[in-house]
Formats: sequence, structure tokens, C-alpha cells
Amino acid sequence: MSSKSSSGNRSNAKSGVSDGVVTEETVCVEFCAPIDTQLVTNNSMKFLGLDTNQVILQICGNTFFAGQLDHTLGTNVLFEVKTKDTKDSPKKSSHHNHNNEPKGSANASQDNASKQTIEYLAKCDHKLVMKRVFLETHPNEDTTDTTNQSLQQS
Repeated sequence: MSSKSSSGNRSNAKSGVSDGVVTEETVCVEFCAPIDTQLVTNNSMKFLGLDTNQVILQICGNTFFAGQLDHTLGTNVLFEVKTKDTKDSPKKSSHHNHNNEPKGSANASQDNASKQTIEYLAKCDHKLVMKRVFLETHPNEDTTDTTNQSLQQS
């Protein structure tokens, strides 16, 4: 991921809860600082304040980002790379060798590439532009109370 921005990360944000109906919207997340891709997993991300002007993203319990929802220039179209199940596809003979090519050459890489497909996942017209923030306690408050913390942008 680049240090300028990391678009392409996506999240399904649930909002608009009324009368037991939940609407789901796909939003791209753009990080304005480098972030470890192993840190971002669906199970470890928590969005706070999706209906407010400042959205907070908590990753793995101790990493925080703050940002705002912004419109994209055009529409972002998201795709997912899937690997085909080799049981359903016809098996290719590994004994056949065109033009005396050594096994494991470009022919093998073409076989591996043919096992992957790209499928449409979603589109979005909005993005969350997120900046890294660090939590800090207010100097006028008790330091044992961790519920009242302020956000300081880096």
C-alpha cells in the first residue's frame, strides 16, 4: 500500500436501522498513511459513528483512524479474485509438452492463471478518507477513567 493513499479496501457499513430493517452500503476506505495489510481483516475492524461527520475506525483493539465520508470522482467498481475448483474443470495432461518446452515454464503459469476468475463484487460512489489518530486522556480528568479519551490526529 502506498503512503499517499490505499484505496481498494472495502467495508460493508450497516446503517439506516429503522423498523427492524437494516440497509447495507459498500464504502471504499482510503488510508492517508501506510498501513500493514495483515492488520486489516474483516474480523478485527469496528466502525464507530457512521451516521456522524467524523467516523472512527478501530482495528485490532489498539489502532485508531478518524475520517470523513467523501464523494468519489466517478464510481469505484470492486472485483474479487476467485480460484476455480479444479475438480469441476477438466484435467489437463501433464505429459503433453508443446515445442519441447520444459515442464514448469510459461505453459504451467498459463494453467495457474486459468484457474482464477474475477467476479463483480460491488460498486460505490463514496469513500471514507481515514487518518491515523492516537488516543490521549484529558489532563483535567482522572487518568484511571479510560472511557473519556480524546482523539489527536497525527
